[in-house]
Amino acid sequence: MAVLLTVYLSTAPQTVRGLAEQLKVSKPAITHALDRLGDYGLIKRKPDEHDRRSIMVQRTVQGSVFLREFGDLVATAATKA
Repeated sequence: MAVLLTVYLSTAPQTVRGLAEQLKVSKPAITHALDRLGDYGLIKRKPDEHDRRSIMVQRTVQGSVFLREFGDLVATAATKA
């Protein structure tokens, strides 16, 4: 969830290396998380056009919908508590 929120709440483009540094976890851990998020269609990756060694992490419509619905669930649960 931290990886997903970091990608969606940041206005700057995200890379695997940048996410690892920002979240203070290893690049393999980020890669594993991105693999799973990609399997669910919540993010997608593409090579950086300026530096082919770098992978850019992109938002998806499905990911935006998921986070909006998740936020609604949290808000509803908070009002019932």
